[in-house]
Amino acid sequence: MVLHFQDLLSLCTMMSQVLSSLLSVAFRCFSSLFVAFCSSLDSSRLLGVTKQIELTHQCFDKQVPCFGSCWGLQIIAQAAGAKVELNPRGREYGIGRKISLTSEGRAHAMFEGKKSTFDAFISHSDEVISYR
Repeated sequence: MVLHFQDLLSLCTMMSQVLSSLLSVAFRCFSSLFVAFCSSLDSSRLLGVTKQIELTHQCFDKQVPCFGSCWGLQIIAQAAGAKVELNPRGREYGIGRKISLTSEGRAHAMFEGKKSTFDAFISHSDEVISYR
């Protein structure tokens, strides 16, 4: 099955609408927000992207811990007030080498069974230009 970028964005929009409708329940049931997706904030006019940024703002307001991986970093950075732009060199792919967990990271369930230092795939189209 081939999933095209536009289909992915449509799916993202639909998922964001569902997440928004469940938001009040989510804040009572979940202890953190994990944002991971590889797209571009250049599409920020799309409802799905806007809703994800709004959701992240609401998590900040309620002091819900947030983690961003790949595109999630740019979503969280923009929600926190950073300037995020399309990378002029295009999409970047690579392997993050020798990622070292802090003691808090080693204790988190998300990293259970992982070595304290590891490699991971990375990809993004945007870059954080400045923060406030």
